[in-house]
Order: sequence, then structure tokens, then C-alpha cells
Amino acid sequence: MLTAERDQILRIAVHDLDDADREVIVMKIFAGLTFDAVGEILYQSAKTVATRYRRALMKLEERLRGQL
Repeated sequence: MLTAERDQILRIAVHDLDDADREVIVMKIFAGLTFDAVGEILYQSAKTVATRYRRALMKLEERLRGQL
């Protein structure tokens, strides 16, 4: 699969997440923030952010299964 096509599929999958899941994914992966930093921004504990992050990744994995 071409990189551009794969990137587009990933962008769509991230965009289709609900706002709460997308914000954690974007801050952690694309902005490179730590769970502590994301937690400070969202007024949540790092543990809560880590749980939300894992759940969002599972949703992405499920959505992307068989597409990449």
C-alpha cells in the first residue's frame, strides 16, 4: 500500500473518533506529550489519561483492522 493512501486511511480513522478519544490521541502521539502533561491540560490524572489513550488505540485498531 502506498504511504499517502495509508496516511489518508489513518487520518480518516483518527478524525472519526469521538472528540474525547481524538484529543488524547492527538496530544499523545502527534504532539508528543506525556500522560502527565496531557493530564494537566485535561485536568485528569495521568492514569486516567493512559486508560483513555489505550481505549482510543483499541478503537483505532478495530477500525483499521484489514485496511492497512
